[in-house]
Amino acid sequence: MASQGYWTSDDSSPAKGLKKYHLFLDGIYRSSSRHIKLVNQNLTACLDFGANYTNPKPLVCHPIKESDIPRTDDSILDAGYFVVSDKLNESKAEACVQLGYHNWYNCNSQTIDANSYYNSPKLLSDMGIIYNDVFANDACITEHHLKEGTKDFDFCEKMLS
Repeated sequence: MASQGYWTSDDSSPAKGLKKYHLFLDGIYRSSSRHIKLVNQNLTACLDFGANYTNPKPLVCHPIKESDIPRTDDSILDAGYFVVSDKLNESKAEACVQLGYHNWYNCNSQTIDANSYYNSPKLLSDMGIIYNDVFANDACITEHHLKEGTKDFDFCEKMLS
């Protein structure tokens, strides 16, 4: 994980030359999914500015303790504040997640408050997509005994996603 920034739970203003982003994970803890553990164990929130998905090198990440994840369906988790250089292009900021499961890395976020003059920009990542993808991938492997990378596996994943 990159060390080009840092994570904090502190809401205070960052030092000169730094900018703070507030990240949230939406739709976390899908009790309807039996694959909660695959997603919630070794879950890490990251702030990124357009990493290469085949070899992600997130700018700054922070692990999420499984005990900190609310146990109610589709909760929103406050992932804290991520502080980086203010020279980075704010329009490219993304809330991302890294999973222990297959070392997955996914960025899908939306800005929910871009009023960065007074507040930290708030970025929201939709975890529902990740739970669905993990469910499909794991079901094709464990229940259908398919090998990743085959046509049958790809078809199975497409049908379950």
